[in-house]
Amino acid sequence: MSQQLLSKYFKVKSSSPKKLKEEQQKPAENFNHDSNSSMTIDLISDDDIIQSRTGAEPLSISQISSSETVDFSMPQNQSSPKKEKGKKLEIFKFQMKESGVTSKVGECNDMKQKRTISQANDDTTNAGLQSKTRSSSRKRQQTNPVKNKPITKPKPKSKSKSKLKLTPLDEQFVNLKRDNLDKILAIQVGYKYKFFGQDAVVASSILNIMFIPGKKSIDFDNAPAEERNYDKFGYCTIPDNRLHVHLKRLLHRGLKVGIVDQIDPLSLKSSKLFKRQFSHVYTLSTYIEDTIADELNKRSGNFIVSLKETESKIAIVAVNIYSGEVIYDEFEDDFTRNQLDTRLEHLDPIEFLLIGELSKDTERSISNFSKLNTASGCVIRTEKRDYKLVSDYLDSMTMLFEDDRLVVMLSEQSPSLQACFCELANYMNEFSLGGVFQVFDNIKHFSKLSLGMVLNSDTLRSLEIFKNLTNGTEQGTLFWLLDHTNTGFGSRLLKQWIARPLMDREEIMKRTDAIESIISNQKGLVIERLTRIMQSCPDLEIWLNRIHYQRAKRKEVYLFLKKIEEIFASIMGLREDVINDTLDSHYLKDMIWSTRNLIQDQLKEFREFFPMIYSPAAIDEKSENHASSYFNKKFFGYDKIQERVDEIDDLENKLKEELIEIRKIIRKPHSSYVTKSNEPYLIEVKNTEVKRLPKDWTKINGTANVARFRSPKTEKLYQEMQLQQKLLNVAADDAFKQFLLKIDDFYSPIHKIIRNFAIFDCLLSLAVASLMNDNYSKPIFVDQQQIHLINSSNPVVQLLKPTGYVSNTIDMSMEEGRIAIITGPNMGGKSSFMRQVALIVIMAQMGCYIPASRGSKLGIFDSIFVRMGAHDDIIKSQSTFQVEMNECSLILDQCTSKLFADWWRF
Repeated sequence: MSQQLLSKYFKVKSSSPKKLKEEQQKPAENFNHDSNSSMTIDLISDDDIIQSRTGAEPLSISQISSSETVDFSMPQNQSSPKKEKGKKLEIFKFQMKESGVTSKVGECNDMKQKRTISQANDDTTNAGLQSKTRSSSRKRQQTNPVKNKPITKPKPKSKSKSKLKLTPLDEQFVNLKRDNLDKILAIQVGYKYKFFGQDAVVASSILNIMFIPGKKSIDFDNAPAEERNYDKFGYCTIPDNRLHVHLKRLLHRGLKVGIVDQIDPLSLKSSKLFKRQFSHVYTLSTYIEDTIADELNKRSGNFIVSLKETESKIAIVAVNIYSGEVIYDEFEDDFTRNQLDTRLEHLDPIEFLLIGELSKDTERSISNFSKLNTASGCVIRTEKRDYKLVSDYLDSMTMLFEDDRLVVMLSEQSPSLQACFCELANYMNEFSLGGVFQVFDNIKHFSKLSLGMVLNSDTLRSLEIFKNLTNGTEQGTLFWLLDHTNTGFGSRLLKQWIARPLMDREEIMKRTDAIESIISNQKGLVIERLTRIMQSCPDLEIWLNRIHYQRAKRKEVYLFLKKIEEIFASIMGLREDVINDTLDSHYLKDMIWSTRNLIQDQLKEFREFFPMIYSPAAIDEKSENHASSYFNKKFFGYDKIQERVDEIDDLENKLKEELIEIRKIIRKPHSSYVTKSNEPYLIEVKNTEVKRLPKDWTKINGTANVARFRSPKTEKLYQEMQLQQKLLNVAADDAFKQFLLKIDDFYSPIHKIIRNFAIFDCLLSLAVASLMNDNYSKPIFVDQQQIHLINSSNPVVQLLKPTGYVSNTIDMSMEEGRIAIITGPNMGGKSSFMRQVALIVIMAQMGCYIPASRGSKLGIFDSIFVRMGAHDDIIKSQSTFQVEMNECSLILDQCTSKLFADWWRF
C-alpha cells in the first residue's frame, strides 16, 4: 500500500497553510520509507470521520489532537499485507498511547486473523500527497465552507467509570453493601461463604484465614492508589458447613453479621448469576441458633438494653431472647451512676441500644462496664438511635405490640420508657424476633423479679460473685462454687438466686427444707427419677422460644416434643402415695403437683402433637423426604400434603407406563430408568445404538460409551413431577409453620413446667454444693439480728486450697459485738475473713447450706453492702479518696436496722 492509497481512503489535511507550504518546498526524497517517517494529520473537529471509499463503516477519532502525529512506519521483519481479491478493507481504530498513536488491527471477515497496516511503498511522493490534499481541501471549501471553530477536547472520564469493570458477583456485593454498611456480609457462593473487600480484612484477622488481595473499599472515587491496581475485590472464604462456628467468633467481637444466601439452590448448574438475598442478620444478643455453644447458652445475661436518659431519670428496657424475659425500669441516679451500674451488673448485657443524647456520667458508666466485660473475652456492641417525637411513639405502639395489655401498660408509662420499648421493638424486628414482646407474662419490672434484696454493683464486684477480679472469668467466684446445674435454664435461674438473696424467712426455709429433703432422700424413687430427667435434659427454654420466634427446625421440634413427652410420662407415672411418703418438703411436693395439674388440665391437646410426627423422616435431616414426610396421617393438616403426594404417585405410575412403551421402542424388555448427575428418569443406550432412537428424544448426558436420553413424554412427565415436588415442599413448609403456631398456643403452661424443673435443678445444684465438704451445715435463722458462726471458713478459698485452711468463729449481735474491727499484719487473712462472712450470709439467705459447724445462727438482713480495697477510678475521673467517700456515703444513705456492712481499710 502506498501513500496514494492512503490518500484515496482517508480525508487528510495539513496542519496549517504555512506548514503545508513549507512541506511543498521540501524534496520528495525526505519521504523515504524508514522507521522514523511520519505524517501530520490535522483534524477539523473532534467529530471528523475517517471513512473508507469502499463503503466500510465510519470510524470516529476523538483522542487525537491536531498537534499529534501518526506513525505509519512498517515494523522490522514484517512484510506489507497483500490485498486479497474481493475482500473488503476494514477500518481500524486508532488508540493514543504515551509514546504516540498506534493502529490496532481488526479481524478479517473470512480468516479472522489480526494484521497490521503500515505506510509502506517508496513510490508515493510528498508532492503528490500534498497536491491531492490541497485540491480536496479547496473543493470542500467551495462546496461547503467550514467556519473556524475552536477544537474542543472530549471530557475525560473518571477512572472509576472508564477503567473499573466489576464482575457480576462484585457488583452484587457492592449493591448489598451500600445498603448495609453497618454489617459484615457473608455471601454464599456455591458451597462456600465469602467475605469481600474491607469485610474480608476484618473477618480474616479474626478468623485467622487467608485474605486474597484485591480492592477493599466500595468508594471507588476515594479509594487508595494501591487499590487501583486490582480489578476485583479482595476476599476470604469459609466452608458452608462451618458457617456457624466462624459466625460465633465474629459475633463475640461485637460485630453485626448479615448472611446472604443463594435463593434457588437448584440453579447451581445455571450459567446465570444467582439471585441472593439476606436470610438472617445476627448480633451476639440476637443469635439463637441451635448450634450455639453451651457457654453462651448458660449465661443468664445475653441481654440487649435500650436506654434513654432525661435530666432527672434513666429509663431502661432489657430483652433476653434465650429466656424470653423483658425487664424494664426507670430510676433516679446521682453522678456516680451507682443505680445504673447495679442494674447492668444484674442484667449483664452484651449489647446496648442508646436513644438520644446521654450525659458524660452515663457514657462513662457504660464505657466502664463495656471495658470490664471486654477484658473477659466478649466485646460489648453499642448502637445509637435518634429520639423521635412522643406522638410518633404513641402512634407506633399499636402497630408494634399485639397484646392490648402491653399497650395499656405502656400508655401509663413515661415518654422515655415508651421510647425504649418502641425503639427496641423496631430493632428486634430487624432480626425477626419481635415476638419476644408477645408474651405479656414475661414482661416484668426490675424490682419485681423476685422477693429478694438487690445486691449493688460494688458488692457483686468486691465479693467476686460472678466474675473474679483477676481475669474476669467465673473461676473462683461464688457462682462457680454453687453452679452444679444440669440445664441451661437451671443455670440462668441460679444466677438470679445468687444476685437476689431472699429476705422472707418462710421462703428461705422452703428452699432449705427442700435441699435437706433431696440430701436425705437422694436414692428415693421421686428424687432419682427427677434427677435422671435433669441429667439428659437439653435447654428446653431456648427450644420453646425458638418455636415461639418461628426459628425452630424440624428435627429440633421433634426432639423438643419427645423430651417433653418423656417428662410428662415420668411425672404422671408417679403415684400419689409415693410422692407423699418419699418427700418431706412441701416445696417439692407443690412443684410436682402443680406440674401434674398443668398436664392434666391444660395440655391434653398438646400431647397429641408428638404422635403426628413420622419419626424416621424427622430424625434424618439429610433425607430428601425430611420435609415432605415429616408428618403422618394423624397431622391435622395432612389433607393438603396428601393431595400433592397423590399427584406425584399418579405421575410415577404414568412414568412406569411410559417405560413399557420405551422398552418396545428400544427393543430391550428389561431396560429401566437410571439416575446420573442428579438427573432421574433417563434411558441409557450405547452410542452405537443412538441412530435407532427417535429423533425427538432429548439427550441429557452421556459418556464415551453410552448416552442417556428422555423421550418427549418422559420429559413432560418429569417437568410435571418437578412442579408437583415443589408444590409438595411448599405445602410441607406451610404445614410446619401451622404446626409451630399450634405449639406456641401452649407457651404459658409449657413455660411454667420448664420453670418448675429449673427450680428443681437449682435445688439439686445447691444440694450437691452442700455435700462437697463435711463442714457444711444447715443454718438456724433467728428473729434478732446476729451472726454466730462456729468454725466457719471461706467457701471459695476452701475449695481452691482444701488443705491447711484455718477455720474461724465469729459472734456478733445487737446487744454484744454489734461492730467488729479486724486488724492484723499484711497477708494475715483479713480480707479473706471479711469476704467469708459476707459470702456465708448470702449463701444462707439463698437457702443453701453454709461452711460452718452445726448450731450456727444467723439473722435475716435486708441489705448487704461491701466496700473493699483502695483504688481510684480513672474512667470516672475519681481519686482513691473520692471513691472511698462516695461508696461510704452510699452505704450510709441506705442504712437500715437490718443492714450488713463490710468495710475494708476505711
